[in-house]
Amino acid sequence: MNTPPPLIGMFFHSYSEWNEERQERPLDWQGTILEKVTEDVYLVETYDWVIGMNRRLHLVTLQEMVRLRWSFYETREEMMDYFDHHYAARADRNA
Repeated sequence: MNTPPPLIGMFFHSYSEWNEERQERPLDWQGTILEKVTEDVYLVETYDWVIGMNRRLHLVTLQEMVRLRWSFYETREEMMDYFDHHYAARADRNA
């Protein structure tokens, strides 16, 4: 039985570079990892922030995921829960 690589099917949040003024790393993308293209490159699908519809496909290296400290989730619900209850709440407090 062929087991898919561990990241395939995972949902994620990616982050931008550190923002000195806001003292945080802003969320950049949300999406899911579709497939492993090469040993180090993954095809990911990102979703629109407002309506959550599929938006774009991107090729991303594992090094970029690590460098920007992506967060991974088992389900879309986990991903949305983090955004709704943790990230958005923190952003509201800092506004």
